[in-house]
Order: sequence, then C-alpha cells, then structure tokens
Amino acid sequence: MEDAFKQLNLTHLNGFIKEMKFKAPTEVQKKIIPLILNGESILVSAPTGSGKTLTFAMPLVEMFKASEKQLNLDSSAPYAVILAPTRELAIQIHSIFKSLAHHGKIRSRLLIGGVKSKGTKESLRGPIDFLITVPGRFLSCLKKDEVKLSRLNHLVLDEADQFFDLGFKREMGDIWAQIDKETTQLSLFSATKPKDFEEKVLAIFEEAIVKSIDVGGKNIITKEIDTFNVMLHEGEKKEMLNALLKERARGTGIIFANRKEKVEEVFDNIKDQVGSRNIHILHGGMQTRERNKAFKSFVKDKGLLICTDVAARGIDMKEVGWVLNYDLPVWSVYYIHRCGRAGRGGTKGFVVNFVTPKESHLLDGINQAIKNQSALKLDLLKKRAGTQKSKSSKKNKKAPIAKKKARKNTPRYKRK
Repeated sequence: MEDAFKQLNLTHLNGFIKEMKFKAPTEVQKKIIPLILNGESILVSAPTGSGKTLTFAMPLVEMFKASEKQLNLDSSAPYAVILAPTRELAIQIHSIFKSLAHHGKIRSRLLIGGVKSKGTKESLRGPIDFLITVPGRFLSCLKKDEVKLSRLNHLVLDEADQFFDLGFKREMGDIWAQIDKETTQLSLFSATKPKDFEEKVLAIFEEAIVKSIDVGGKNIITKEIDTFNVMLHEGEKKEMLNALLKERARGTGIIFANRKEKVEEVFDNIKDQVGSRNIHILHGGMQTRERNKAFKSFVKDKGLLICTDVAARGIDMKEVGWVLNYDLPVWSVYYIHRCGRAGRGGTKGFVVNFVTPKESHLLDGINQAIKNQSALKLDLLKKRAGTQKSKSSKKNKKAPIAKKKARKNTPRYKRK
C-alpha cells in the first residue's frame, strides 16, 4: 500500500492513506493524480465508482500544503473552488474534504442553496482553502462580492456533463469570465462523455488548454453489479415491489421514480412493510433544507431511499447494495448514474428494472448509453413473463425475487 501511493508523491497525506487503509490507487487515480500535480488542465472521463473525487481532492490538498507559505496572504479567498451540479453531490464532496482536513489541516467550506444571505456571509467569513459549491449560488456570491478570487489556483467541475444537461452553460461562462485563466488550473471529471462534449467544454472555457483522457472506457457500469429486468404492467409494480423487499432487496438500497408524486406513492405503499429499516424520500418538490436533511439522514442512518434523479449522482456509499428502477429514466444517461449507486468501491451489488410496455420505447436509448456493457438486452426485454437476467451477470445465479404468482384477490396494500 505505502509503496503504491509513494509513487504518487502525496507526502502530506500519508497519514490519511494509512488511516483509510487504501491498498493501492485506482486506475483513474494512478493516471490522473500525476497530471494534476504537474499543473495540467484536464477533462477526465472515468466510470462511476472509480474514485474520481479523491482523484482531484488528494492532489489539490497536497499542492496546497506544499505551497501554503508562498500563497497570497488573503486567506478569505479560496485556493480551489469545486463546483458540483447538485446540492447533494456538493454535500458528498464536502464530506471527502472534511475527512482530509484532519491530516491535511485544511479549511473547507460548503456553499449551497437554502441559506439566507446573512447566513451566506457568515459561512464565508474567515479563512477558506477549499470552497465546494453549486453554479447558481457561487455566481450569485461573485456578483455580490461575497467570494474573492484573489488566490484562486484551481477550478474543478465534478460530473461535468451534468452542467450541460441541467442548463448551466450560461452560468459557467459567467463564472469563467471572472477567473484569471493564466493562474487557474482547470479540471473536469465526468462518468459519461456525450456527443460533442469536448467541443461544448472548449466553447465555454476559452483560452484553456485542456487534455482529454478516457480511463476505463465510456459509460461503463462497475463489473460488480448484476442486472435483472422484470417485465410487468404498471398496476403490478406495487405488489412486485413488496415481494422484492421481502425476498431479496434487504439492507440499504435506493428506489428511483421519475416524478415526485410517484416517490410519495411508493413511500405510502411500503412504509408499513419494511420493518425496522429507515425510509427516506428525496425529490425536487421538497424545500432545500428538507432535501439536505433527508440526504444527510440517509447517509448516516442507511435504510431505503426513495427518490427522483436528484440523487442519482450525489451518493457514494459502499453500504448501498442494490438499486431499483421503479420507473425507467426518460433520459437514458441517468440509467448509468442510477445503477452506479450500487456496488461501489468493488463491493457486490445488483440492479432491478421494472419494465412496462409503455416504457419499451426507452430501451434503445438506454442500450445506446451503455453500449460498452450488456446490462440491458432487448431480446430479453421482449419476453413478457418472469425475471430476465442480463447476460453481463454470472450464470446460474439466484434471481433477486421469486416468480410472481397469479392472484385473484384484491392487492393487499391498495392505496386509499
């Protein structure tokens, strides 16, 4: 372990590496950390769960500690700004920097929505080394002169493709316009690489010389995930979900639905059927404070999370053993990020997809998004009975749920 990380020259983080019991750097860490330490601006595409957050967090902390005494004395200005497309992901990134703070003796701040102006000023008062934030709030603070950029050396975009999907193109252009291009190193990380992605990046970040690196291929789901497709009709989902939770989907898991109303409906359906497991819900219709509270509660207490795609990228927990796509995502790229929540860090995990006839038109897009994997095969999805396991899974392995039995009586958990 020590020899493997010694080659990366992370001398200020030896204590952190030993405490975390890291055996060896991941492939993306091995390839990208030296480039960051060398001062190169990069655009990195690497699979979900490959360790991208630590890939930029560790070298940033190392460089900060190595140059701390020579930095601009205005410690109220951040040394590095890390931008995330969602509040939930920003919270997760901040937790990583907090874990590094003890050994690196750094000061990280989280700046996200849901905080009143007075609270924002208070949170930005005092020394700041690393600022983790979201585009809208960060740009607002820049316009109000609440954030200084006098000693900014690094700008990082995590899940960079999401900034385009969520319409942050104008905000990113406005932010880049206020940054000193000559002294700021740019790092962009993404699990997917959509068509014309590099062109879009270069169109916004003008004057930046960015090296593009693909690590481990495009759009790859971790190999430790097995995928199961359940063919059914919409009215059968409730009963099948109860069977899944009872027979196989135990422990910590995530249930994805496409609309906030469906999240609430699923919650009402299972709240009395899961025993002592905690249930958390998360969707865009909740107040920001409620969303942040629910997210932190799930990370701390585990159990079940029922959510929309607002949480598809923010959760990095080894405890998540399974994911259920109660609804298939309308935007195919979200399928990858949903499934990537299970089987993190090399642990085993499985994904179950509820597939209805009305959703069959989504299958081509999903298969295109995961063309380097065989997670979903249309020849299996055409069948109308039972649970179909993808060819990417190991043969002769027990399916996650038993075959659904026909029932003549009214479903037991009918919504009132």
